[in-house]
Amino acid sequence: MPRAPRPLSLAAVVAAALLITGCASAAPTASSPSPTPSPTQSPTPTPEPVLTPTVAFDGDCSQLLSDSDLDGFLGDGWLTQEESDERWDIDRRHPAFIFNPLGTIGGLECWWYPAEAEDGLQQLSVTVAPAAEVPASFTNAFSEPRCEGNYDGSSCYLARTMGDAWLMATVGNLIEEPPVDLLEGMLDAAGARLSQPLDAVAVSHDGWWTLPTCEDFGVEMGLGEQLGDGYVTGFWEGTESPEQIMLREGGIALSCEWSTGDVSTTPDGEFRTPSLDIANGAHWQWADLAALDGAEEVAVEGAESAVLVPDPERPSVQRLFATDGTNVIQANVADADFLVLIAERAFAALG
Repeated sequence: MPRAPRPLSLAAVVAAALLITGCASAAPTASSPSPTPSPTQSPTPTPEPVLTPTVAFDGDCSQLLSDSDLDGFLGDGWLTQEESDERWDIDRRHPAFIFNPLGTIGGLECWWYPAEAEDGLQQLSVTVAPAAEVPASFTNAFSEPRCEGNYDGSSCYLARTMGDAWLMATVGNLIEEPPVDLLEGMLDAAGARLSQPLDAVAVSHDGWWTLPTCEDFGVEMGLGEQLGDGYVTGFWEGTESPEQIMLREGGIALSCEWSTGDVSTTPDGEFRTPSLDIANGAHWQWADLAALDGAEEVAVEGAESAVLVPDPERPSVQRLFATDGTNVIQANVADADFLVLIAERAFAALG
């Protein structure tokens, strides 16, 4: 192998300098002109931003777990989400279900149900999303089976990264000890059906808001003026779910709820529990949101478009959806005027 040339010593450098100064000056050479691009060359085009996600498995849950997989996990007679909704007369066109921040990153969440609940097993689900969109801190926190309480029970979770895909198995919702074999089996079965690269694409992050904490958000919106100085930040029932934590830590979505403290300190003496959801990049859903039954356009300062939507089961309760053309917020409280007010203050706080 040839040796690299040894560096010149200081003495050699000085000698070379003296030799050069002793020689006659050389004729100046013309500088080389800067190369000009060929007329046939064109600059690399800037890629167009992705405004509509590509959801994993094209949104088809039957591709994530096979019938035979589910027979083994749930026994005979298991139900899909659609079949369970039909059994319990649940309408997925309800405003509470149409909002889908997970889909913004190309994620898919699928649920299945046993024919009869046994040993607390009432449902199971598998969630898949591009691994690049899920914070590593969350995946690490759920890399070992663990159970978390919710407002009416407890569910158990296990997360895993496989190639460029992130998977989470969930079993619930009356289980306090993690069924390790079941959770691992669900991830193994779903992982075996993954394509590489994963057939999912998130929308571009351009124009996304920086998500605040719910405490800071309430202060920035001046909620004390409506809810009283002693208002409470936090869910009226239950706690933040692992799914919500993942979306928040990933900068994808944030769910906040506040409630009146001492009603004697509120301007009108009313008790309220407003909630507000921020969904970054969720404008791809706007056509569906604006087409909900009973949707009525309303003016909200700071928003490009906004609609009030009545709750099909409680006509006195309305939701407000508003978009800046990139992101979407959802406000929920039984007072249309207050809905507009909180939405306008949310847009002002988010900038």
